[in-house]
Amino acid sequence: EKIRLAAIDTPELDAENADERARAIEARDRLVALINARRFRIERRGHDRYGRTLARLITARGSIGDELVAAGLARRW
Repeated sequence: EKIRLAAIDTPELDAENADERARAIEARDRLVALINARRFRIERRGHDRYGRTLARLITARGSIGDELVAAGLARRW
């Protein structure tokens, strides 16, 4: 199942701009670290136009997406 985090936007990994790619890699790596470090539940919220599940990943501390926003690695969308 491919999941897109709902309500946030992160830089694109395939961006032509090297700075955006670097920020995308940092956001991806932080997401992986958060997922691997904590138990979480998936709150599914439908699908995007590419068929990916839109979801929030929720831990005891709250939304992983909110943590990425707070760290400056994503923005609300």
